[in-house]
Amino acid sequence: MGGFRPIRHLTGGAGGCFKTRMFEKNAADQVFPGDALQLLGTGLVTRMADSSGDTTPAQRQVVGVAARVVQNRQGRPKTFATSGKNLFSPAGATDWIEVYVDPAIVYEAIYHTSAGQAQIGELVSTSAKANVSAVGQNNTVVGVPTSANADSPFRIVDISPRSLTPSNDKGSAGGLIEVVINNHTFGSRGGAV
Repeated sequence: MGGFRPIRHLTGGAGGCFKTRMFEKNAADQVFPGDALQLLGTGLVTRMADSSGDTTPAQRQVVGVAARVVQNRQGRPKTFATSGKNLFSPAGATDWIEVYVDPAIVYEAIYHTSAGQAQIGELVSTSAKANVSAVGQNNTVVGVPTSANADSPFRIVDISPRSLTPSNDKGSAGGLIEVVINNHTFGSRGGAV
């Protein structure tokens, strides 16, 4: 399963207490928990599907990561659920999305190729992997953009301990990495972590 999963805070705070904000979703898009989201000029959010070929800093800005889908701004949970599916907002729905907006949240994500110590500090982008609405599965992964620069959306801060084994201490292809938002809508890190 892909997407971005919040695991800790850069300041050392424990997981589970992350600041969120409600945004209305662009009705034309589907959004899954764990999707990186962009803020449109209309004030709506949309899924960042593939940022590897984006050419302007604004195209690579991330407002946050989808935490959960809700029915309204007050956070009322969706009332429908289909057995075996994760709850997501399909295209055509005018749902609200609870979004992790703190740029200091560290997320666990899947790296599309092998990641090792040399990749720590590397700028990465989201890679186009279609989500599977039939089972509610988020398939977003991260990888090196075609033109890495200081305004890439994410930066690797570590290799996830869940990817390391006694026989493989450098990570593996499709392994888990830890990233932070590098190019946040409300202010870029400017290359610093």
